[in-house]
Amino acid sequence: MKYLRNLLLRKAAIEEELYGCEQSIITCKEALRIWKNEYEPTLTNNVHHSQGIRNSSSGNCPSTRSQNASINFEIDGKQT
Repeated sequence: MKYLRNLLLRKAAIEEELYGCEQSIITCKEALRIWKNEYEPTLTNNVHHSQGIRNSSSGNCPSTRSQNASINFEIDGKQT
């Protein structure tokens, strides 16, 4: 996805030189749409997860296993 973003930004720069700002803006909007589709769900999930921990009644001691597999692995390793 990073390659596609870079390609679209390069295309926008070329279009600005050849056709002016109007076409370049359209291409930049397309790049933004692609970026949002790729990263916004991840960012939104991280915000909701952080809010859930902050608003939980148990404070900083979550009672469930982490959604991050590497954290669970570290915890499991300490228990054995």
